[in-house]
Amino acid sequence: MLLNDSGHISDQTSACGDGRYIVFRRVSRAGSAAVNLWRMDSNGSNVRQLTTGQNDREPSCTRDGKWVYYTDQTDRQTLKRVSIEAENRRRW
Repeated sequence: MLLNDSGHISDQTSACGDGRYIVFRRVSRAGSAAVNLWRMDSNGSNVRQLTTGQNDREPSCTRDGKWVYYTDQTDRQTLKRVSIEAENRRRW
């Protein structure tokens, strides 16, 4: 399962879209500076990167499951949002 990936630490999970997606924070064990939010289908497939910041955390989905709110720690702890679809991001 992706959340047990030996190369990364995955935490701060949140279920979205009535359980259709799982959103999570992903931290590299190799010392990469970037900490981003990712999403996957509830069965573990279709993994997509949602954010590209340096220290994004605390994902929380809207009730309709279309948006993910999160805190950007490198931008003065600003509350931001990203589409759950995030079509322009990297897939894993």
